[in-house]
Amino acid sequence: MLLGADACRSLRPTPRGGMTEELARKLLEEIREAGLEPYDAFAMGYDTDPQGKPVGLIAFHFVDQATAEEQAVNRERIARTALSVRADRPYSEAVFTVTDRAVRDGFVFFSVDPAGGMPRRLFDALTIRDALFAAC
Repeated sequence: MLLGADACRSLRPTPRGGMTEELARKLLEEIREAGLEPYDAFAMGYDTDPQGKPVGLIAFHFVDQATAEEQAVNRERIARTALSVRADRPYSEAVFTVTDRAVRDGFVFFSVDPAGGMPRRLFDALTIRDALFAAC
């Protein structure tokens, strides 16, 4: 869980490892074009369904319902279409697939199916700042 208005800034892509400054600039431009606004809380976790399959949950909280509704669409689009920096493949192939979206009381919830049935990929994306959908 990350709290505070600066939480999403901590997930901004920065050049390191194999990432060039040019790629980092491109990713920051994608954030700007998508209109990703800061949130005041972010959480990620997972549970298993009755068949034992991992199901991830990503949650954001925004200042009001209108912002949450707008951000749900923008962040889901990035989660569905952006490339994983680590894998150079879409998030849906390398990290997770969004299976459901809900917006309630300023909260945005994504249910996600971790790629390869491996929930660790969700947490790895945060650790290595490969979480463009959660940046601002």
